[in-house]
Amino acid sequence: MKSFITTLKQREETELGKSLPRASYQDLLSYYNQIHHQIIDRRSVREIIEKLMDCDIEVVQGTNNDRDEHYKYLLGAYDKNSSTEFKFLKYLYDNDYALPDMAQQNLTDYYISADFVYKNNGNHVFIFVDGSVHDKQEVSADDLNKRTILKNAGYDVIVWRYDEPLEELVQRRKDIFRKVK
Repeated sequence: MKSFITTLKQREETELGKSLPRASYQDLLSYYNQIHHQIIDRRSVREIIEKLMDCDIEVVQGTNNDRDEHYKYLLGAYDKNSSTEFKFLKYLYDNDYALPDMAQQNLTDYYISADFVYKNNGNHVFIFVDGSVHDKQEVSADDLNKRTILKNAGYDVIVWRYDEPLEELVQRRKDIFRKVK
């Protein structure tokens, strides 16, 4: 189909595309669909193709079906300068709680990076794991600003501080931190 559309943004057919019939052996017709040649029309799927062109594709490493592999993925992706992030992940894994879907997610629309992300019923829940460096006044002020931006945009933001027992966080947000075994 690429030769029939000038660009993804313009979505206009090329002259070649305009001159072709509803379907041809260059795009959709084949020996195997001969009985349907009269009803096959590449233009009838234009709206669907345009929706596919607008899709965001996301590669997710590991799945909930393979918890150990997903844990290994997260161990490879978290910020290695943060012992607090490791403690958070290890606690969830060792105590059979749902693991985050992603680590170190850069939110390009906001220029903010979340430590972890859960995809909760299609909504993103951003987890920020704050070690002692977040006690500094300038870091704390920046944190507050960034998290307020996300909350105002309608996102669920969860903050876990190093001086809060993880058990309390899990109890406070049972909707996110669910037992999986």
